[in-house]
Amino acid sequence: EARWDGALRAALRLLRRHFHMTLMNVHHLRIEDGPDIDFQIKPTFHFFLGWGPLFGKVDYFLRQYSEKENPKRKEKGQQLARFGLFLRGGGPQRPDGDARDVYQLFVYPTAWDAEQVAEEYPDINVHHAIG
Repeated sequence: EARWDGALRAALRLLRRHFHMTLMNVHHLRIEDGPDIDFQIKPTFHFFLGWGPLFGKVDYFLRQYSEKENPKRKEKGQQLARFGLFLRGGGPQRPDGDARDVYQLFVYPTAWDAEQVAEEYPDINVHHAIG
């Protein structure tokens, strides 16, 4: 966990040099209740990078945002928000069809995890973060 956290922090430091970034903590969500999220975020973000497991709180938040906000942007002719997910948790998590529609990037903690998923799903953008 410490190595993974260090890799995320290093990646964020590099990104911060070139992009305006805002960090949000969505771990207070109770996703088992299936909340309908009221996004009071300016629709100016072009890319969201989440950190957590598939079907976790961050994934829930990003899928909800994509489902609710991107259709509004498309209707107005605006650039759609794009999404990436730094996956954490044991073993290679397989993205379901909806996840493959939402995310443009999956980052796995090990090369083995990334290779397994990339081999199974050659049409998605998969990388590994450590090692």
